[in-house]
Amino acid sequence: MLVINILTDFLLALLPVPLIWQLQLNHRTKLSLILVLSLGLFACIAGIMKARLNKTILSDPNRFIYDGYSMWNFVELDVGIIAGSLPSIKPLFNRFLDAARGLTSGPSKSSGLDDRNMFGYQRHAEPSDGDLALVDYGDTGKPTVRGSAQPPDPTGQAVWGMERATSSEDSILPRHTFKELDHIARDNATREYANFFDFGSNDTVVKRQSLACKTYPGDKLWPSKLLWGVFDLLLGGRLLNTEPIASPCYDSAWGTKNLAECNALVARFTKATTHEDDPTSIMWPIFQGKTCMARNDTAGTQCTLGGFPDYLGKSAGAGSLSLLVHNLKEITYLPSFRSKSYSGKAFQVGAGVTVQELYRAADAQGVTVLGGICESVGFAGGYVQGGGHNPLNGFHGMAADAVLAYQVITANGRFVTASEKSHSDLSWALRGGDAGTFGVVMSVIVKAFPDTDATLSTFVLGNSTDGHTKESFDILTKPFFDTVDELGIPFQKPKNTTYYDSFFPSYWDAWGRTPFPLGTATSLPGNRLLPKSLWVNDTSFEALWDTIVAHVEAGRHFDIYHQAPGNKQNVDNAVSSAWRNAQSFFITSSPAFAADASAEVIGEANRVLNEEILQPWRDLAPASQGGGSYLNEAAVDEPNWREDFYGEQYARLVNIKKKYDPRGVFYAITAIGSDEWEIRGPKLGVTTQNGRLCRV
Repeated sequence: MLVINILTDFLLALLPVPLIWQLQLNHRTKLSLILVLSLGLFACIAGIMKARLNKTILSDPNRFIYDGYSMWNFVELDVGIIAGSLPSIKPLFNRFLDAARGLTSGPSKSSGLDDRNMFGYQRHAEPSDGDLALVDYGDTGKPTVRGSAQPPDPTGQAVWGMERATSSEDSILPRHTFKELDHIARDNATREYANFFDFGSNDTVVKRQSLACKTYPGDKLWPSKLLWGVFDLLLGGRLLNTEPIASPCYDSAWGTKNLAECNALVARFTKATTHEDDPTSIMWPIFQGKTCMARNDTAGTQCTLGGFPDYLGKSAGAGSLSLLVHNLKEITYLPSFRSKSYSGKAFQVGAGVTVQELYRAADAQGVTVLGGICESVGFAGGYVQGGGHNPLNGFHGMAADAVLAYQVITANGRFVTASEKSHSDLSWALRGGDAGTFGVVMSVIVKAFPDTDATLSTFVLGNSTDGHTKESFDILTKPFFDTVDELGIPFQKPKNTTYYDSFFPSYWDAWGRTPFPLGTATSLPGNRLLPKSLWVNDTSFEALWDTIVAHVEAGRHFDIYHQAPGNKQNVDNAVSSAWRNAQSFFITSSPAFAADASAEVIGEANRVLNEEILQPWRDLAPASQGGGSYLNEAAVDEPNWREDFYGEQYARLVNIKKKYDPRGVFYAITAIGSDEWEIRGPKLGVTTQNGRLCRV
C-alpha cells in the first residue's frame, strides 16, 4: 500500500506538468502552478521515509523509530492539506483586507458582492435595441416559435423584463451569466487570474501575427489528442469529430464501405435537408475540393476531409474550427419592439433558422419579413449579413435594411449587442458587409412588415423549333408588346395567373415547392448588377441589348430579376451602392461539366466564365459607373471583388475589421481581410478552401 501511495503522489505531481506548459499562460503563472503540484514530491519523500522506518518499527522497540515514523506520517498528511488549501489562501487574505478597509474607511457606494450592478445587471420592463435577451435554445434542431416575448418558465415574466446586462460589452444570457471579464479584472481576489480569460489582449497581437500560416493538422503546434480532449471537456462534450457525410461510400479512415447506407445517401443527396442536418456537409461541394462525393462506384478511390465550405467557400476551411449553429432555431415574435429609430413589430431570429422557417413564422402572425427565394438558406448568416436581395425589395429594400440589432461573439470572446445604440460600427458592417469575418452572429432582430397580397403568373416564350430565327421571334412577340403599349400595363395576363391575399403562399408556389437541386458540382456561378443608367438613353440601352443578344446567341443561359431596392428609407449600412443603383440583377453560370470532371476541365470552365461570359457584362456595367456584383452569388475568382462587392464601403469595412479582429481569427474568401491571406493546397481549376491558410 505504501508503494502505491508513493507512486500515486509521484505521478500526480509530474503528469500535469507538460499539460500546464502548453497552456497560454505567462511563465510566472506556469511555474507557480508547477510548484504547487510539486508539493506532491514532498509527499513522496515523506512516504519513502515512512516506508524505510516501517520495516523496523515492529521488530525494533526503539521509541525514536516510532516517533520518526509518526513525524513523517504527519508531514505527508500536512503537505496534502497545504497543497489543497493553497488556492484559497490568497483570496481569503484579500477578502480580509477588503473587509478591514471597509471598517476603517466608512460606508461606500458599492456593497461588494451584494451589489448586483457590479455584475452588470439591471431590471428593464420594455424591449429596446440596447438590452437584448438571448433566450435558451433547444438541441432538437427544430424551429421554436414564440408568439410574444414570454419565456417558457412558470414565472410568466417577460424575457424583456428579466435582469440582464446593461452594457453590450457584457454577456447577455439572462439569469445565467455575469459580467465575468470585467468583474475578474476588478476584484482584488481574482485580478491576477484575469489573463486566463483575456482572449484579445493587444500584447499578443504582434507575436501571433508573426506566424506565416495558420496552425494546420500535422504541425508541431497543432493540439494533441489530450488537449482536444480537455477542450471537449470544457465545452461539455460538444466537440464534433468531422466525418464526411459520404464516408459510407468508401473504405476510409472512418470505416469500411457500406453499400446500403451509400445507396440511401445517393438517393437523397440532392435534397437540402440531407446537408442541413449534417454538420460536415455542404451544398456546393466543388469549393470543398470534391474529396468525398456520394457515389456507389468508389472502388480504389479515397475519401478525405477537404475544406467543407459553402456556396463561395466561406463557412469553413481545411484544418479550421467550424461553429455549428444549425440548432439555434429560436424565433421570437416581438409585437412592440422599440429602438432609437423604429417602433413596431419585429422578430428575433436564431442563427440556425432558415428562410422558409422564418417565412412560416411571419405568416402565422399575419405579417411578412424580407427573405430570399431559396428556402434552405440560413437567414441570419451570409444571407442578411451580405445584403439579402428578396422578392419585396422594391417595397422595403434589402433584407439588411430591416436589421435592428445583432447579438455577436467577437474575436476577443466578448458577447455583444450590435445596434444603432451600442457597437454601431459593428452593426453597420454586419448589415451588408458580408458574414464570417467580423464575428459569430448568434441571433438577429429584424423588422416585420404588414402582409401584402401577391399575383403569380408563369408563361414561356421559347424559340426551340428548328428553322426559326430572331426575326420570326420578333414577329411572334410583336402583338404582345403592341398590346402592352396600348393598354399601358406591364404585361397581358396569362390564363394561369393566381392571386394570393398574403405573401407566403405565393412565395411557396413560385419557389418553395420546387427546391433547387443540391449536392452536385456541374457549373460555376456568376452575376452582375445592372444600374438604372443603362435604361436612361438610347445609346446605353442599345449597348445593353447588344450584350444580351451576344450572350444568348453564344448559347448561354441567364436569369434576370427586376430588382431595384434603392434606399427609400435612407438607411446607412454597408450595402454596396451598386444595389442602390440597380435596376436588374443578372445571373449566369459557366459551361456545364461532369460531376467527376478533372481539374483541367473545371479550370477551363472557370476561365470561360470570367474571361468570355462575365467580362462583357463587367465592361457594360463597371463599378465606376454604378455596376457591381452581388457577393453572395458571385464568381469565386471575381478579379475586382473589392470594388464589385463592396464599392465605396470597402475602406471603412477594413478599418472595422482591424478594430474587432486584429489577429485575423475569422477568415472567409473574398470577405473583408481575406486579401491578407491565401490558400496553399491542391488546385481544382478554381479557388477552393482545401489547403493551408497562409499570409500573403
